[in-house]
Amino acid sequence: MTRRHVLPLTLFCVLLLGACAPPIIPRAKMADTVTFRKCADSPVDVIREFIRGIAELSLSILRSLIPDGTPILAIFGDGDEKRGRAVVKDMVDHPEIQKGSDVGSAYEILRVESDSADQHRVLIERSVSIIPAARSGKSYEETYHRWFRVAVHPESNCITSVAPIDIEWKLVQ
Repeated sequence: MTRRHVLPLTLFCVLLLGACAPPIIPRAKMADTVTFRKCADSPVDVIREFIRGIAELSLSILRSLIPDGTPILAIFGDGDEKRGRAVVKDMVDHPEIQKGSDVGSAYEILRVESDSADQHRVLIERSVSIIPAARSGKSYEETYHRWFRVAVHPESNCITSVAPIDIEWKLVQ
């Protein structure tokens, strides 16, 4: 094969192979910014709704306030569901329940202190109504306070972690 034949043959091969190749498909256009699902307008709003979800024992409210795919109990246990279960039990438990008494609780936020954009200390008041198991005594009420640390994602305002600061509920005299 002479030089005279090599150049046309090369061009022919390039054109033939190029025609057999699949067409180039442009990549999908990516969004300029990543958007998050907004759980609330502000960290204080999401904390208030979260306490309402706990008070009403509403899984749908709680799920709407945490990141998608995150187990609810993992929020209370730094990602560990078993530890989270123990924290939740501690939050709603009362000694009179073990004695067979009827115990009802209402929760209210007294104060929210922001340590940073995503870390907040929350003082919660728990009002407890107790009807003794013996039913011989009258019902009575107790009030407790406890501090919690709540982490909130700064962009989505979804709760990422809830941990008690105080070891136990403190009875208010």
